[in-house]
Amino acid sequence: MIAKVSVIIPTLNRSHTLGKTLASVQRQTHQNWECLIIDDGSTDDTENTIQRFLNDERFKFIKRKNSQIRGAASCRNIGLELATGDFIQFLDSDDILEKHKFQRQLAISSSNSTILTSKWGKIVFKNGGEQISLYENLPTYRNFNIPQELFKTYAHRFCYLPIHSFLIPKKLIDSSRWNEQLTVNDDGDFMSRIVLKSDKILFCEDTFVLYRRGAGNRLSKSLETPKAYEKFILSWKIMENNLGKNHLLVRIAKRDLYKQISSKYPKLLQNEKAFFADAMPKWEYKLRAHLSKVLDKFQVKLVSIRENDIV
Repeated sequence: MIAKVSVIIPTLNRSHTLGKTLASVQRQTHQNWECLIIDDGSTDDTENTIQRFLNDERFKFIKRKNSQIRGAASCRNIGLELATGDFIQFLDSDDILEKHKFQRQLAISSSNSTILTSKWGKIVFKNGGEQISLYENLPTYRNFNIPQELFKTYAHRFCYLPIHSFLIPKKLIDSSRWNEQLTVNDDGDFMSRIVLKSDKILFCEDTFVLYRRGAGNRLSKSLETPKAYEKFILSWKIMENNLGKNHLLVRIAKRDLYKQISSKYPKLLQNEKAFFADAMPKWEYKLRAHLSKVLDKFQVKLVSIRENDIV
């Protein structure tokens, strides 16, 4: 039986980038997929952009009901309820999949409890055009027979994997849902729960995804207000519960958050004294960050690629 992939794309006013995202799904060499596009209330040309793809019955257009919570997390949950695939591919409406992603990741899948990852890169608007670059030799580019080791790698090397690099068995997600109360780091919370339920993580070096920088109007809100930082703190309280109070990644996150908040909203620190009490000491954070930068300088590369390499 050929595995089916359910692609879940939340979108809000992204008609200028959504077409390329959907085209990257349609170009997949593994053709047994469905693409669920959940509109969060767009007022631009998003619907017309989607309509151009609906002749392909694998694309499904869903409008979030007014009675449902707004936001990317809510839209992804709507997608999960409707998904009929064996694997889930989360994708933002400005990101790009290399055309072999599904085929090559599925080829190394070993069980319905194994998470699959890929390389990733970025698209940056520069000098009047798009510059596409791919990261090479990242410390996350390997298999993890003990899935929890991924979080240690995040911590030791100050790195991460974007959500769209993952291909996740639907049975592993099961009844798990995105936390609709979080507006930042909701992907961190969701993936920490999923990774802890998996039996291993397998890395596919022969494919990649692209993350678009500076496109604006992302559904997951940036840190611009005290309320946003409160949500960010809440997300790490949840992840602390998921990973453990003394987990290195949590302690580093607390120190990083403390540094960001102290100059902007010192009153918020007073309200969260207990949370920040066991944050990583400043000297240790600086030392770890410096060592990570030194290692990155000698190991990690950012390689320019052409658009032809994607399609």
